[in-house]
Amino acid sequence: MAENLTGSAPFQPDPRFDRPETLNRTLQTRVLSLVSSPARYLGGELGARREGFAPDRANILLAFPDAYEIGMSHLGLRVLYSALQRRADTFCDLVFTPLPDLETIMRELGLPLFGLQCRRPARQFDVIGFSLGYELAYTNMLTMIDLAGSPLLADDRSASDPIFIAGGSCTLNPAVIGPFLDLVLPGDGEESSQEVARIIAAGKAEGQGRQEILAELRDLPGVWHPDVAKPVKAWVLSDLDALPCPDELVPLVEPVHDRLALEVMRGCTRGCRFCQAGMITRPVRERNPEALVAAAERGLRTTGYGEVSLLSLSSSDYGGLAAVVAGIQDGWEGSEVNLVLPSLRMDAVEPEVLERIGRRRPTSLTFAPETGTQRLRDVINKQISQDDILAAVEHAFAVGVKTVKLYFMIGLPTETDLDLEGIVDLVGQVVKSAPGGGGQVHVSISPFAPKAHTPFQWAGQISRQEMQRRNAFLAGRLRPMGVKTSLREPEVSFLEGL
Repeated sequence: MAENLTGSAPFQPDPRFDRPETLNRTLQTRVLSLVSSPARYLGGELGARREGFAPDRANILLAFPDAYEIGMSHLGLRVLYSALQRRADTFCDLVFTPLPDLETIMRELGLPLFGLQCRRPARQFDVIGFSLGYELAYTNMLTMIDLAGSPLLADDRSASDPIFIAGGSCTLNPAVIGPFLDLVLPGDGEESSQEVARIIAAGKAEGQGRQEILAELRDLPGVWHPDVAKPVKAWVLSDLDALPCPDELVPLVEPVHDRLALEVMRGCTRGCRFCQAGMITRPVRERNPEALVAAAERGLRTTGYGEVSLLSLSSSDYGGLAAVVAGIQDGWEGSEVNLVLPSLRMDAVEPEVLERIGRRRPTSLTFAPETGTQRLRDVINKQISQDDILAAVEHAFAVGVKTVKLYFMIGLPTETDLDLEGIVDLVGQVVKSAPGGGGQVHVSISPFAPKAHTPFQWAGQISRQEMQRRNAFLAGRLRPMGVKTSLREPEVSFLEGL
């Protein structure tokens, strides 16, 4: 293309930076001192590998289309990085979206997007693979394609361009991003990424070029591309224990979630009608409790973290939760290691689990009532009662939890002002059960955005003006209670829905 989609000329990297040493020297002497938090771009994290890029290997650049601090908190990215680094025929590196201060300098100097560890221009990699977990990352992906020096549209790319791939929940509506990608890999990425690496390494050994390798990749089952002629079934990893939990990578800059993260299970059977993750990650698969306890032991000693987060869509539904909590706590008795359970079902929290967690006086527990009335919870298939909610909160405070975080949505189908009043009433009852009053209660409110492959995908979204009105309605009534209230900007939710 003569111009990119913004109407400006495509970015042209300076060929001097094809040499990693020149690129690195320029970063060190002319660039990093001019940007905020330069450690985002240093590389050299504990557990990362700088060396290994080679012409006869599959050279894969995992790209996270957001800031370093967010990407380094993304468990899926770390899982893929760890698995690909174990392959003898593969070199894997990471890259994150440069913040605007660095992006401006890169465009002024002709400095290309580059692998964080090896300092090679992104264009020298065989594959650039994006993890797309939320819709607002789409435009960051386009920025990164442009900074790599490649055309935004897949049809305009040549034999010298990398193959651009994406996976993640936001690829489940692939036609939106299809024109910009050479192929899409919906579903679990552990096995599909291994197949990509195998085909690239074998193809290069046979002297194949970009087009031949791309054709083979497009023939894989579970691959979507704009010309695909058959239904595509997303990849599903049947055994979560087939790959060890990633535990070796420690960021240089404090990430959003600065702790050892362990996925305890994948999938959810609850069937909330707004929830895309619960629909697209089925069936439910659980990790072995003993393997998780061992992974926590290994990870804590390897990384030096003092906190473990047990992740899933609903950790309290994991059958081995009590055994894992007990195993980790007993193994680290007398230490300052803390356990975090970020997603708990209010009707499925075992009292003994809460009591064990409470021994460490955890700073917070998070619950998601979603709505304030039973009528609307029935509409969205959120199968918890008002009594479940209040009992879980009271138990949390009783075992010493300092803060309870509550998540609600506004704009759900059939919602009225009576449902909004229900949120106010429910929060008021939670405040009454808090020993320290409203200061111990945090309330987050987000507008509903319809998601593909959910029962509500065609339900529509309320206008930005109505989001603002409902935000103001709730804020004005919650403020006198002294609770900390977080409201999402209507413009952000509108773009997410769009």
